[in-house]
Amino acid sequence: MRPVKEKLTSITISSISKFLNQDGLDVQLGCSRINGFFLRKGKSGASWYFRYTDANGKRRKLKLGRLLTGDGQGGHIQSMASIALEYSHMLARGADPALHRFKLKSETRAAEEERLKGRVKKVGHFFEHIYKPHKMRSRYGYGTCQIIEANFSHLFHRNMNELSAEDIREWEGMRRKEKAELGKTISRETLVRDLGAFKAMLNYAAGRKKDDPIDYPVIETNPLDNVYVRKLSAEERDKRYLATNNNRRMLTPEELSSLIKGLDGYAEELRAKRRRSIKHGKPHLRDLDQVAYPHWFIPFAWVALYTGMRPGDIYGLRWEATSANAVNFNFNIVTAVPEKTRDKGDQPVSVKHPMSEGLRAVLKAWHEQQGQTEQGYVFPNGSGGRLAKKSHDKHWRHVKRIGELTSGLAFYSLRHHFISSLVMNRVPLLHIAKLVGHKSTHMIEQNYGHLLPDTAEAVIQSYSQSICKVSNNVPGAKEVKHR
Repeated sequence: MRPVKEKLTSITISSISKFLNQDGLDVQLGCSRINGFFLRKGKSGASWYFRYTDANGKRRKLKLGRLLTGDGQGGHIQSMASIALEYSHMLARGADPALHRFKLKSETRAAEEERLKGRVKKVGHFFEHIYKPHKMRSRYGYGTCQIIEANFSHLFHRNMNELSAEDIREWEGMRRKEKAELGKTISRETLVRDLGAFKAMLNYAAGRKKDDPIDYPVIETNPLDNVYVRKLSAEERDKRYLATNNNRRMLTPEELSSLIKGLDGYAEELRAKRRRSIKHGKPHLRDLDQVAYPHWFIPFAWVALYTGMRPGDIYGLRWEATSANAVNFNFNIVTAVPEKTRDKGDQPVSVKHPMSEGLRAVLKAWHEQQGQTEQGYVFPNGSGGRLAKKSHDKHWRHVKRIGELTSGLAFYSLRHHFISSLVMNRVPLLHIAKLVGHKSTHMIEQNYGHLLPDTAEAVIQSYSQSICKVSNNVPGAKEVKHR
């Protein structure tokens, strides 16, 4: 026969049942085997307690837990009794059960806090629960979050403070390989932008993101603080230089003629299509032969050609003269705060572009066609809102097709043409920088300096001639007397 396991307490299921059926509250059912162990009945039910006297002679009472009923009650009674017995043994050793329990709770709480902190340190957890909700409140937050998700979701299971340069090298190689499999290449600028978005999140987690503090930093430092995208090799730099120089140039007279031919041809194509529609049962449609421009893209392209403005800045233009991005006929000026640099620095660059006769004529005709409205976007969508940033792409392809321009010519080439023309006409670089929305001449010098290869030689020759005028001899040479 199996030996019967001795019960720890004299309190049984039967005695508890009788106890609970008694009248009155704040009554107790004590244990004759464990001193200080008892069951107390209160308003909200019965609970287990352990009563003792501490080393200072103060009476203490510790709540062990609520009474459980139903299946498993016998095991529950023995479990509560074992806790009370353990506390009794502590007292015998001179230890205080209350202090022991406080220490245990503190350790448990610390372990839980560490566990939760570990979760917060996970790249994915921090991104989803802290950074993304914070970033989505900003104007460009959605795009930034998309960049992080698209590029670094494979690191979401990692702790932020454990990231290293090897992770970035692996990511960089992965991105280049993905593009190579599609027969394309990815620019270093794109990689720098994507890594910058990720590093900005890590700076935020470390409480070091400029002008964007976090109350409780999660990591001490950004582990990728000194990690950058790999520099281009000499061969890659040469290829990029050639490609850059091919793009950042003036349009040739033939290309400019083809561009105008494409714009005029596209306008006529749209008008002819509308004539056919009206003729074949749609007389309610507007007669495009009676308006200056049959489509918004045509004046849009002329504005880009006349001003060199970025497409996004042209989309943001408004008729209100008081707007930061405004067409102001009274002062004959177009003003804009470039979107690309709007959030950089305390004082964003503001461009003030004087209207040439050609630009004013285009905008005046378009303004009259729009009903001479005094508010709203210059180039609105169908509901009066702002057009999407790629809205011009489809129409630009039609213009290139009709004008027989090369398919690879980007709409941004109109900006390159504007800047290149001013550079080659010796316009001071600081003036050009102000017209195109740059704080300094650095970008102009770096990207368009090749358009002035003879400037230094011309200056030196002019300087030399001014010196030679003083003397008929070779300056600095000793005159030799011939016999």
